[in-house]
Amino acid sequence: MKKLATTILALTVLILFTFPSVSTGAPKYGGTFITGEAADLNNVDPHRGVTKIAGKAFSLVCENLVISERDGAPGPGLAESWELSEGGKVWTFHLRRDVKWHNGKDFTADDVKWNFERMLDPKTGSPWRGRFAVIESMQVVDPHTIKFQLKRPSVGFPATMYSAGSAQVPMVAPESVNAEGKITHPIGTGPFEFVEWKPKEHFKVKNNKNYRIEGLPYLDEIIVKIIPDETVRLAALQSGDLDYTDNLGSYQVQNMAKNPPKGVVLNVDTFSSTLFLHFNAGKPPFNDVRVRQAVAYGIDKKEIIESVYGEGAMVQNQPLVPASAWKVDVPDVERDVAKAKSLLKEAGHPQGLDVTLSTATDYWQYMVAVQVVQEQLKEVGINIIIDASDWPTYVGKCLKGAFVMGLAGWPMDYDPVFTYAPCFTPNGAYSFLTAKAYDNPELTELLQQADAAVIAADRKKFFADAVKIIVDDAPWVYLGVGPAPTAQGSYVKDLQPHISGFYVAPKSGFQYIWLDKQQPGKDAGFIQVLSALIRNYSNILAVLFFLTRTLSV
Repeated sequence: MKKLATTILALTVLILFTFPSVSTGAPKYGGTFITGEAADLNNVDPHRGVTKIAGKAFSLVCENLVISERDGAPGPGLAESWELSEGGKVWTFHLRRDVKWHNGKDFTADDVKWNFERMLDPKTGSPWRGRFAVIESMQVVDPHTIKFQLKRPSVGFPATMYSAGSAQVPMVAPESVNAEGKITHPIGTGPFEFVEWKPKEHFKVKNNKNYRIEGLPYLDEIIVKIIPDETVRLAALQSGDLDYTDNLGSYQVQNMAKNPPKGVVLNVDTFSSTLFLHFNAGKPPFNDVRVRQAVAYGIDKKEIIESVYGEGAMVQNQPLVPASAWKVDVPDVERDVAKAKSLLKEAGHPQGLDVTLSTATDYWQYMVAVQVVQEQLKEVGINIIIDASDWPTYVGKCLKGAFVMGLAGWPMDYDPVFTYAPCFTPNGAYSFLTAKAYDNPELTELLQQADAAVIAADRKKFFADAVKIIVDDAPWVYLGVGPAPTAQGSYVKDLQPHISGFYVAPKSGFQYIWLDKQQPGKDAGFIQVLSALIRNYSNILAVLFFLTRTLSV
């Protein structure tokens, strides 16, 4: 009986540690939620942000016309509906009528037109300019209706307005722009209002009391603290100085599994981004496709990804989640050192060459990956010199074309419209990662054909052909993806990752979070625990094994 009691206690600890904190009662209002992030923003202009933290921060303040549904399909955001006409060249969006900016003014179609005009203006310096180059003109039909006349048919136009990984095309009030044409205090329609940004310190927002969804948000304010060191972030979480953090290292997760911290919940079933190598295609040596191919043949993707993530890592040659309807089965490049050396020789580098590889110190994944890449390419004759800096500095180098080769992460997504054209067409939003120098007319044509295809099978075929070119040309070399564990205080309720188990969470967003600090570490009810177990079969097996082994002794 004593042994049984001990077993039950141990299982209770295991269950509480393994599963996210679930709501056991009515949400409570109030409180400050403090989260730790590895990297800082590069600015607070929603039209110019290009970092992971920018997407997260701006999604608190601003909203998109379109959002991602669970299957990655476009869903209603600030636009409640839309339709296509004139052979795929005119999209009409119907806006919600109950939306106000944080300054109290009504959100209208004129505001939408202004947002897109600003993003398309070269003076703004928006990375989204290339994404919306397909827009020929815009017409405000009435205060809640706007038409987009496109230069060519685009079935996937709504999908260009969002990403499954983060909010990427936020609407901001025209009054946000100061006399110098800059945005230092963004005004949005989101659940929270911007308060301040202190570079390298924090990003702070407060409750929008007039949010369009009645009863939300629950929190008074959110503070995003910039803490590059993941060990420091985890220590702050355990001490209660943080309520949540992500970007945990695999070694940290293993240690936490062995010694579960009191009052901390670990969420393992989350996925973030696909690691990739990218090249400056505008200057030697990577303006030569043979050198890019030599790198692709010279690396062992499996070793790199498993070194970073350990168990659960997946090799990828494209950034789409396995659940995407558009993911295609295209052969990848396997490591072949002899082939890599031969390509280098053909390209005029028989003795090998020295290459600087830039990355960001803020993400532990990158720092692990570049070291493995360095060791692997040494066998090929490519001597890698690692240039590591903080994320804003790294992004700044890329934007200026002041890099040779880089390693970063790309948000996992469902629709290739968001992932391919912006990266691999000359004026794409992310073409700066190839120094805007990679240009394959055949690939561009395939992507445009895919975007115009009404029949799904045709669209998928175009994308399959496009991926083959990307793999062969190697402007980027996708490596793979692995779990992206997060941790939170047990009193944090209804916090869901945007992507969990390769699916978009139907109810994600910081507006749903509430705090139950009056009862820290409160046990979840039996039904909630059972539900969590059903959602995570691997933990069921672990619990059953533990129980069987213990009771048989």
